[in-house]
Amino acid sequence: MSLAPDLKHQSRANCSMAEYIFLQIDNSISYGVGRLNLENSVHVKSKIEMKRFGNLYEKIYNWDNLILADQRSSSGKKKHTYGVRIYRQHRYENLKKLQEMLINEKFKTSEYHIMTIKADHGKIREISKLPYFPDRILHHAIMNVIEPILVNNLINDTYACIKGKGLHFGVNRVKQAMKNKEQTKWCLKTDIHKFYPSIDQESTISDLKRKFKDQRLINLISEIIHSMPKGLPIGLYTSQLIANFCLSRLDHYIKEELKVKYYFRYCDDMVFLGQTKDEMKKIFKEVNNKIENELHLKIKPNVAIFPIGEERKNEEKTKRKRKRSQRKKHRLPGISVHTRKDIAA
Repeated sequence: MSLAPDLKHQSRANCSMAEYIFLQIDNSISYGVGRLNLENSVHVKSKIEMKRFGNLYEKIYNWDNLILADQRSSSGKKKHTYGVRIYRQHRYENLKKLQEMLINEKFKTSEYHIMTIKADHGKIREISKLPYFPDRILHHAIMNVIEPILVNNLINDTYACIKGKGLHFGVNRVKQAMKNKEQTKWCLKTDIHKFYPSIDQESTISDLKRKFKDQRLINLISEIIHSMPKGLPIGLYTSQLIANFCLSRLDHYIKEELKVKYYFRYCDDMVFLGQTKDEMKKIFKEVNNKIENELHLKIKPNVAIFPIGEERKNEEKTKRKRKRSQRKKHRLPGISVHTRKDIAA
């Protein structure tokens, strides 16, 4: 375990159809994820969902990890930002104080600053902001250690908050799937109503307990989660990947029990491709039951099931024929369409 070094030795750190299906997704809260190659922090994927990990809490307050967390949490930010500037005046002492809080399990989340913003498509979002020190540094320190484990638990076709993936990676995956025209004739699109504010805190902590057996780590994450009266706050670094992890149980259910071949997820937006409309309806019924009964969330009412590719063309031809048939019913008997103007005159 690495503790804070002596002060005198401390160094200072310096639209195709696929796009129509997928690019509508709101990516206003996506981000890039960094990684820390600490010993035992990255594990192989095989049977990852069955394995529980321990002895992680000490890695969070490891001095090297705190230095790295400080660097990453300030990366890309203006160095003259007030919170960063104040913190930097006594950087060593502040990091030492954070390390002691963690060692003694005395950390408490600071007071939130809530901002309201207008996001894409006119959505109103409440963004929760915490001070740079100690909260944002700590959140990076936590994610440096647990992020590789959580990401390894996710299926391949989830794209939000994962380094090397993202929205356009998802679009390319949909395009690739749609080359199989026989099995991708219909699409189901749906998402979750007020996902972040509606996340069940206790269910989330239970899921994390199934992944981590380090009780001090669970207590620390629980303190952050319970710092809000309900849900997970939008804007926190920890919220983004934990929210993604919350739906991994649903992902594995869809892929392993429902055996859905073409399923894609970006945050809470879900896309399914299949052969028939009835197949899409059946999938939606099963997924909706799982989301409501186990995750205690609700699907938005704007569920969309529609044909794609050749099936879409056939459906449009059928609609045009139906409209022509309806127009014929409204024609005057024995009079063609071309003579109506003459009669009216």
